[in-house]
Order: sequence, then C-alpha cells, then structure tokens
Amino acid sequence: MGYGATKKDFSGKHLDYVNEQNRRKRIVKTVHPSAEALRRRKRLEPRLAVWLRHYFPEVFYWKHGPVQLAGIMRLEQCIDAGGCFCVVWPRGDGKSVVGKGAAIYAALTGRRRFLVCIGATNDLALDYMEFIQKNLAENERLMADYPECIGFFKALDWKAIKARNQLNEQGKSTGIRWRPRMVTFPTILDPAGQPYPFAGAIIETRGITATVKGISRATSEGQVIRPDFVLADDLQDPETAASDVLCEKMERTVIGDILPLAGPQTQIACYMPATIMRKGDVSSRFVDRTRHPEFQGELHPMVITWPVAQDTLWKEYADMRINADSQREGKIMAHKHYLKNRKAMDEGAETSWPARVRKGESSAIETAENLLIELKEQFWAECQGDPLEASSGQYNLTIETVCAHAVAGRPRLTLPDACHTIAGMIDINKSKGGLHWCVAGFDQSMTAHIPAYGHYPDSGELWPSNASEQVIQQSIYNGLKAACDRIAGMSFWRTQSVLPDQRIVLIDAGFKGEQVHRFATWARVAKVYPFFVLPSIGRAAHRYNYRKDTLYGKPFEGCHIQRSISDAKQVYLMFNADFLRETSQRAFLSEPGAPGGCTLYAETRPKEHREFAAQVVAEKIYNKYDTPQGARWEWRHQPGAQWDWGDALTGCWAGAAAKGLSASGTPTPVKVPKKAHVVIRRPR
Repeated sequence: MGYGATKKDFSGKHLDYVNEQNRRKRIVKTVHPSAEALRRRKRLEPRLAVWLRHYFPEVFYWKHGPVQLAGIMRLEQCIDAGGCFCVVWPRGDGKSVVGKGAAIYAALTGRRRFLVCIGATNDLALDYMEFIQKNLAENERLMADYPECIGFFKALDWKAIKARNQLNEQGKSTGIRWRPRMVTFPTILDPAGQPYPFAGAIIETRGITATVKGISRATSEGQVIRPDFVLADDLQDPETAASDVLCEKMERTVIGDILPLAGPQTQIACYMPATIMRKGDVSSRFVDRTRHPEFQGELHPMVITWPVAQDTLWKEYADMRINADSQREGKIMAHKHYLKNRKAMDEGAETSWPARVRKGESSAIETAENLLIELKEQFWAECQGDPLEASSGQYNLTIETVCAHAVAGRPRLTLPDACHTIAGMIDINKSKGGLHWCVAGFDQSMTAHIPAYGHYPDSGELWPSNASEQVIQQSIYNGLKAACDRIAGMSFWRTQSVLPDQRIVLIDAGFKGEQVHRFATWARVAKVYPFFVLPSIGRAAHRYNYRKDTLYGKPFEGCHIQRSISDAKQVYLMFNADFLRETSQRAFLSEPGAPGGCTLYAETRPKEHREFAAQVVAEKIYNKYDTPQGARWEWRHQPGAQWDWGDALTGCWAGAAAKGLSASGTPTPVKVPKKAHVVIRRPR
C-alpha cells in the first residue's frame, strides 16, 4: 500500500479490477464468415429445400419427394413474397420439422424479422423452440457457415442470464435474448460497419390456446415491431377436430387474431401446414379456397393413384397379413407375395413420396398399403386428406345445413300464414347463469318456422358466481318474467291479421323447479301473457313414461301433461327428449319449406345464425336401436359446445305436440278430464 493510500482506496481499485475482468468475460468476439462459407451460402440460400438438407442432415436424411418439394416451395414463396397458404400433407411426411428449420432459415438470412410459430398446444410450442434453440447453440454446420451469428448463441451455453449480459468487442450489448418461448438474434456489424441481415430478428412460439392477439416486441433501439410471419402448424388436436363448435372458435381465432398480427395496414405472411382429421374440421376449412379465398389451399395425398391390382393381388396381400397366426408371420408371407408379384402389384401406382419406405418393406406403395391395413379408416384422414364420413347409420346435421334454412324475404318476427300454433321454450342454463329462449310457429303438418330466438340477459350472467341460494332463486324468477315479457312484447303477437289461436311457452323445470312452478302459477292466475305458460321436463327415451293416476287427458305424441306426485296443484309437461330432439333436428334435413321441415328468419348480417346452429347440432346422434321396451337413442355432446338453444328448439316441438300436433300430420285431440285439479284454459 503506497504512501497516503487508504484501505478504502485499495478496495475500490480491487472492485474496479474485478468488474473489468467480469466485463471482459462477457465480451464475445465476432467471427466473420470465410470466403468459402459465403460461397456455400450463396449457393444454398436461394433454395430452401437444398438449404434444409445441407444444414439438418440428421433430420432430412431421405430424399425429398414431390409432396415435400411442393410444400417447401410454397413455404419458401410465403417467406419471400408473403401471402397465406394452407397445405395438407400426409401424417409423418415431416411438415413440422420443415417448419422448424424454415423458421431458422427465415431469421438467419434476414428474410423475416419477427416470426411467430403457433402449435396446437403449449407443449408443442415448447417443442418447436427446443428444436430451434438446440440448432442455434449446437449445429456445427450452421456454426461453420454462419459464425457471425451462431457463435454468440453458442457462447450462451444455454443460459439466459448470459444473454442479458453478453457484450460485443465494443463493450456494447449484443441485444441477444434466450427465453423458453423466444429467442432474439444478436445485432452484429459486418466488416463494412453495417448490421448483418439477422440483426434483431425474433422467433417466438406459442400454443393456439394462449393469447395471440396483439403480439409486439421492442427492439434494442426502442422500436416496436409486430410479427411479419406466422407459421401455424397443425393447429387442431383431436378434441378440437371432433367439435364443430371448437372448429368454429378456432377458425375465428385464425381470422380475427392471427391474420391481423402484422397490424391494421399490413397483410401478414401465414403458412399453415395441416392434416385433415374429419370433414368440416379446421384444416379442411382453410384448405377449401371457396370458403377461405384469402388462403391458397393445397392437398397432397400419400397415394396419388392406386394400383390396378388393388382389388385382386393387394387384397390377397391384406388377407395374408390379417388372417395369419401371428403378426410377424403375416408380414413375412405378405412381403414374399409382393416380391413375387411386384411388377403387377406396382402397375398404375403413384405415391407422393417415393423415398418413404419403412424398414422391411421394398417400396413406397407397399408402405402405403401396410399403413392402410394398420390405420384402417383413419388412413384416409391421416394420409390421404380425405376422411371417410362418420357412419352411424343415422343422419349428420351440420351448421351449414341449419343456416341454409334461413328464408330470404321473411324478416324476423314474421310468421307464415299457415301457422296456427305458436310454441316457445325457455331453457335455464344452471352453469352459465342465463336463459336461452326460442319461439316457433307450426302449421297442421308440424312444418315449423322460427321467427325469433334469444338469450337473457343480453350480456353477462343471470346471477354472479358467488351468489347465495336466495339470490339465485330471485334471479331465475325475475329472469323468467323478463324473458316472457320480451316474448309477449314482440310484434308478431299483435300485427298478424289473424292471431294463432294456439299459443304456449314451456319453461325448463329441471333446475330450480320450485321457482319455475311458482312463476308459471303466477302467470296463469294473473293472465298477463297472450300465451299459456307451463313448466316442462324432458326425459331420455328409456326414462320416459307416465302413470295413469297422475295423467291429465290423453298422452300426446312424445309428451303428456301430468301433476306432480309431491304437490297435486303443480302441473307440468313431461316429454320424450330423445324423440323430439331427433324430430326437431331432422326438420332441417329436408328442403326449406317442405312439409315437416323447419326454416329460420332471414339474416340481416352475415353468419347471424351460426351460433344458434352450432348449439342445435352440438348433440350428435350416433346410435339408435329398437328394444322390447321401445326405441333407444344414444347421443354425444361435441367437446366444448353449448346446446341450450338446441334444448329450447326441442322444447318448441314438445309445446307443439302438447297442442295436439303430430309429426305424422294427424292431430291428437286435446282433452282435459273434468276431475282435473287444474283447468288449463286457452288464453283470450
């Protein structure tokens, strides 16, 4: 310690020394590419397919076939020139790994500045980023030809804290970022003092279920940038693909959230590799150019043309595999059969990827034929992009079919002249806290027209999530009054030249039935509505029955009026929900206006009826069979779907049946016994 120096001075100098050493450790020197590397890059970069095969040889070790080359060409076109593309590839043809490699290509070569890769789930999004980060940090071929960029990623040693502190030779931050779902490329200057093309590029991954709307990031210079390229890879999972409602929701997400990511004045480049799981799923919607002309849809099947001997020699091949004593023996026998007759069995066959040959098989067509045997019906979806229609022996009602029954020129609240019965239903949703209602007019042949439907309240829930039991009961009572007031106040009750003389509104009494009966009793006694208000309960076919000692009058078609066993003063309509649900759904399968059919009021805005239609078709019939006790129905609810309007529509048919109408066109006489405790009067 020198003369006059203090211990404090020495400690300060030591701290400065330590800080300087730590600062030097954070510096990563730029290694500029060699002349040989630049020549190789110049040769490879113009063709994405060639670039991928060179820099990812452990992934793309098979020669690309026509389907891969066509898909990669579209991806390259999307990266370079923009546009929206949806390309359907067979499962297993490598569309996901092509997307992962292309994301690195687009950012590294400066073709895109902010890329967002979106997967069906958060786990798939993490898998995307894991591949990208692994190659940025460890790919030796990329390091050899792009050292000015990859060297900075390699120096991180997979540690995010090093990214925050990394410096260049000038002691300035490189701007590199290393996070679980995002990487930011370093801002590095070339020998001429200009930033390299990759400077500040961002790759981010997200699951489709995460929030994707309004993504933006700030650069090291403080500039806010928005995505300019989206890679939406197989957005749907099996649960989503199976549900029209979830497909509809995801379709809206793509159109409303993903495509506007670039900003209000910029069209984003979007590439969507996809696999069709069923007709009408998300992938089939976007590959359809008539439905989405903004996307250039292409479909590439595994087998372009089937062999001439498909029904002869290849059938023998399949029989050998299926009927053998063991799987191994069956494969051996079938393979020998193919080798013996290969020329004849290959005739006329063309596959999209000749190099896709599995171990132990001799050609791409043999691999495809084995996949057909192994995957069965699923082969047509996973490999051909042409799934077979679900066959349950029943009908398949779609959202489009229901919406197609909107009658142009017949506005809301207008009924056909032939309608002499009006039936409505209010369904109480106990989980969502709201009332869905629907009103339909019927003629003698039970041909229906829906002039109005709705929800109360218009927004929000009927009661708060933490409501007490008393609040829930009060909310239901008040909500029923508000809904009935709304229905009664509609003009079609008053402006028709001849009012329908049969008018009834049912209320679902399956939840909080006491409040429903209380309100219905008040409505009948007070006579405040131009329709009869009656509680109702729907039962599955195997649970639907009646007792003569509680029955009022004769049973109607699929329903009857009875009094409650616990309280003889309470009357309600019991109906066969299975029978009437099928009847109401089948009404949309006929041509609009046909006897026994159903129509909707004219749309005033595009897609006005889609949410209503989605709830009508949310319950799918997949089996119907006869038993000694009568017909039985089996239904499946589509995942994530609501069916409250579907229940309300079924209730309209129950109300019409309670007024004596029949799907057969033969009216059922309405007769109430004289000894009935409650007399049901027609409203004046």
